[in-house]
Amino acid sequence: MEKTSNTSKPLSRSEINKIIAVATGIKEKKIKEIFKYLNTLLLNELVSRSVCILPENLGKLRITIRNARYQKDMQTGEIRHIPPKPLVRYSPSKTIKETAAKVRWKYAD
Repeated sequence: MEKTSNTSKPLSRSEINKIIAVATGIKEKKIKEIFKYLNTLLLNELVSRSVCILPENLGKLRITIRNARYQKDMQTGEIRHIPPKPLVRYSPSKTIKETAAKVRWKYAD
């Protein structure tokens, strides 16, 4: 890896493509196509089955439905109905959870 996690900005898509291209010897354009196809595949899987397992032990995406609810407008006192809403939830894998637990936060004591 060229960049470390101590940088202030996260890696951009083009930087990720460059790093993968150098590491694998595949052209950046081909890597871009691979990611585009992977994106389409994951979206189709998510729509058709409501669950999508991400590759390389990254975790799982799933669609859940937020229940309908009532909300009171604090200014007018009017009670509004909020309909059910589909949400995409991400469940990280065990290795990601363990790695995140080891991260030293800059605001921690």
